[in-house]
Amino acid sequence: KKTKWKFQKIHVKQRSHKPPPIFLNADVQYVPMCNVLKTVIGDNFKCATTTKGVTLYVSTPEAYRTCVKYLREQNADFHSYQLSEDKPFKVVIRGLHPSIDHEVLTEELKKKGHTVRAISNVLSYTKQKLPLFFVDLEVAENNETIFDLDTLMFSKVKVEAPRPKRQLVQCTRCQQYGHTRTYCNHPYKCVRCA
Repeated sequence: KKTKWKFQKIHVKQRSHKPPPIFLNADVQYVPMCNVLKTVIGDNFKCATTTKGVTLYVSTPEAYRTCVKYLREQNADFHSYQLSEDKPFKVVIRGLHPSIDHEVLTEELKKKGHTVRAISNVLSYTKQKLPLFFVDLEVAENNETIFDLDTLMFSKVKVEAPRPKRQLVQCTRCQQYGHTRTYCNHPYKCVRCA
């Protein structure tokens, strides 16, 4: 006897990522800061005190953006990281000729259903262009299909995820390690004087 299985569609709720913490320096007046943040973003935050300062944990991405914008306007001494939802989908395309124009490659990937945010051609240590392109795509449901590409612009290509960096990141604004200048609001420091 055959059994008929009935399958129901299960609606999977996408998990929202927590916003990254905001690291404020130690010279912050805690109570006035909390009162101001409460008026700016409401009760959507928690604080943790460390020896280096105050770590601010915000509950929603909207509150994170509002808080960072306010702190930048006030010229506060802080750093943070990029929101997970703002990060591009990164791939490496191997095998394309280095003379291919970025706009042409963007149009070709657009025809394949991918929206390109940025493209860069990799240079060797002798500044010679390599047949290697770093591509940042807008986050979409079809991003994984780019790994199925085996030919692009009449060339045999291999699309793969970028290799993780093993070097420690250093901010070129404040010269501290662990974050980049894009999300840093610390005072500028000379690389030799720091």
